[in-house]
Amino acid sequence: MVYREVFPSNNSKYLAALNNIDTDKDITDITVYNTEGFSIINTIKKVPYGIGGTRCAISGDGKYLVGCTFNKRKGMILYDISTGKKVWTNKDYTKIQRLAFSKDNSSIIVCTDYGSIYYISVETGETIKFICGNKIFENVYGEDIILNGKTVKLGDINIQIHKACLISIATKTNVVISLVGSGLYAYDYKGSLLWENFPSGILHFLKLSYDEVKDTIYGIAPEAIISFRASDGVVIDRFEFEAVRSGFSSLFIREGKSVLGADKKIYNLDNGRITLSNEMTDFDIGVTVESYVEKSVKCYGDEVQVEISTYDNNMLRTVPKKLHELYSEYRKIVVPYLEIYSIEDAMRMTKETGVEELGYFIFGYGEDCGYLMCALDTNSIKEYFVTTKEIHNPIEVNRSNDILSALLMDIEWDNKYK
Repeated sequence: MVYREVFPSNNSKYLAALNNIDTDKDITDITVYNTEGFSIINTIKKVPYGIGGTRCAISGDGKYLVGCTFNKRKGMILYDISTGKKVWTNKDYTKIQRLAFSKDNSSIIVCTDYGSIYYISVETGETIKFICGNKIFENVYGEDIILNGKTVKLGDINIQIHKACLISIATKTNVVISLVGSGLYAYDYKGSLLWENFPSGILHFLKLSYDEVKDTIYGIAPEAIISFRASDGVVIDRFEFEAVRSGFSSLFIREGKSVLGADKKIYNLDNGRITLSNEMTDFDIGVTVESYVEKSVKCYGDEVQVEISTYDNNMLRTVPKKLHELYSEYRKIVVPYLEIYSIEDAMRMTKETGVEELGYFIFGYGEDCGYLMCALDTNSIKEYFVTTKEIHNPIEVNRSNDILSALLMDIEWDNKYK
């Protein structure tokens, strides 16, 4: 089985694995796994879900699953995992970007695109309270952490940051934040900067976990897992990920004691040390190039043009390493709204446009976003996939260093292209 996306529970004991995502109907099938042994608990069909955000969550006690759409045509629905039956439906909110269960599993935290955060009762589906902000991270050591663009709010304290905040985690003595393209920053509960760390080769972190007993922070970046001393940010250990196929970013599982890698491998975390386990999952995570092509053919039929690769290793070495897997399988892909160039055409466009001087390689074109570009291997900044729409303010479009997120970024089989 190949799952398009996977979300952990708030305590990482369970996984919600999404398959058969229908972007026309905003639904998906979700299989719930126990992370100990990856046994299946149940599969719930046709859960409302809209791609592009964290619009699915599973409670830490393994009882409930919630899914939602970006609009409110299906709204937000809570399911009893053991029976697969609906508990309630809530259609009060639109533009939901992120769902999460509270640590005590009594509430569902809803973060919207309007900069509004709502707490909804698991029991009744009714709104309990409202907070202003884009993201919230619960804090057992003090005030909850509210992220709002370049502002971090801790109760009455507002911390101004120079870049947008991605994620945060609380420790006994500080609040640690990952900024877009800027590593980690730690602030005490009075708002003073304690330390900062920018590990080499790491753009930013996508997930953070805290071991209270060892006072250790673990960070998952697309490139590696890194552990830090929470007190001063000193790196304890680092484990590099191998190149992977999936459009999936690795997850903390088993109460943060292990990591499920995008390569299906399990990495154990112990006293700051990171070791590779012999254990592997028996399912794939993410979207492969092959499945992307297959679904495109189903959507567009004869409008899709695919040429199988005949490139040898010498030719593959002329493109960035991140594109090797793509070009080892395919020479060219054309769908109605997007084209992946052949290596020959890609090299020509790269030279003609002059983006090589900026550290990028053009490999395709999307009608909504302009040229698709991959960072050259000599580009130390490693903004892996960008478009001409973003080149003057480049960001990392692909969260797991995989070509497919760039291919699919918010334009995958979207209604407006049909």
